[in-house]
Amino acid sequence: MIISYKHRYLFVELPRTGTTAISRELCENYEGEAILKKHATYEDFLRSSEGKKCREYYRFSCIRHPMDKAVSLYFKYKTDHRSYYSSGRRKGKDNWIVRMQQNSQFKFIISANADFSDYFMRYFWVPYDDWSILSHDKFNRIIRFEDLDDGLCKVLRDLDIEQVRSLPRKNVTASRADDFFQYYTKRTRQRAKWVFGPYMDKWRYSFPPNWDMEGVGPINNMVYRAVNAFRSLYWRCYR
Repeated sequence: MIISYKHRYLFVELPRTGTTAISRELCENYEGEAILKKHATYEDFLRSSEGKKCREYYRFSCIRHPMDKAVSLYFKYKTDHRSYYSSGRRKGKDNWIVRMQQNSQFKFIISANADFSDYFMRYFWVPYDDWSILSHDKFNRIIRFEDLDDGLCKVLRDLDIEQVRSLPRKNVTASRADDFFQYYTKRTRQRAKWVFGPYMDKWRYSFPPNWDMEGVGPINNMVYRAVNAFRSLYWRCYR
């Protein structure tokens, strides 16, 4: 999480949405400084001493197309990105539930030499969301991963700050193609609709037109809302 007392802004970092690049840029060029932990939630901030003093600051964060996010996560496991999953450096960064889930997925992909379809069909069952459901609707602006530089430019314009340069890209996942849709085969498309459809409707993302699938149905939305009730409780109280 990045704060600027001079410019009165707060940047909340949502994992795998380009936040590393933006955080470094804010600290290097726009008087930002890190507070709390990297992936602290806005609720964590509000409970802190800083939150009590700075709750009126301009707030912004990022989102990313969930289908792209799933592909990126697969390749981080597949390539053991920066030896993160095999080195033990995660200890202390994530709770035991997250580490257990990550270990399972990493070991499955490596031991079975699983492709993305195998990984997706094994681990993606319920409608997807991330902890943007906790507070993103309270923020002044949401930046899309697909257009980080333009999004940051708009934030700086909102804050009446002159932009120093275009945004450098950081922490790029290796060994994957840019077009994430190509990883979704006929085998996985219906599952992808069930898993990602409600989130994509909410944030106005779309499936490829050549998939020729109907929109999200009422049962899909009902399950999505039910699962999110448990997610919200977990992310607020236990993560």
